[in-house]
Amino acid sequence: MKRRTFLQRLLFIGAGFPYVLRVGRAWGETRPAAPSHDWESVEFSFDANGQSYPGIAIKLPDTVVGDGKLYVACKICPHQGCEFGYERNFELVGDIVGKTFVNPVLFCRCHMSVYDPLRNGKVLNGPAPRPPWLFTYARDGQALKIQSVEDGVGHFG
Repeated sequence: MKRRTFLQRLLFIGAGFPYVLRVGRAWGETRPAAPSHDWESVEFSFDANGQSYPGIAIKLPDTVVGDGKLYVACKICPHQGCEFGYERNFELVGDIVGKTFVNPVLFCRCHMSVYDPLRNGKVLNGPAPRPPWLFTYARDGQALKIQSVEDGVGHFG
């Protein structure tokens, strides 16, 4: 085989590799490492139904909710579909929206929606009509196996 033919075939195979990885995740193969310390977070992406959903897993404090409890949610804001962030500097977020928060929050800068991961994503501020959509998951050793996302994800209020 000529060198040029070999390189073309190698390039063709390599170009398809990300597609193979993406298809694997659509079958419930997303396996991010599980956060292990209080308020530690891990971000991931989950593909399903031809869409990619950004996600976050947050380790909640054992002293408050019990050993190993996680909050695992889609990072798409239910208000109008912006991607929100995880803010450990909750005092600063409180200053921005004019409220007092007592723990890290999820904050959408588009329209100032704030969610409390400690209370299952309860809306604390803003126009968001509901908490973020949740992922179902299972623990797999030190990893999480993300299985599905809550029905209705991507339908905005």
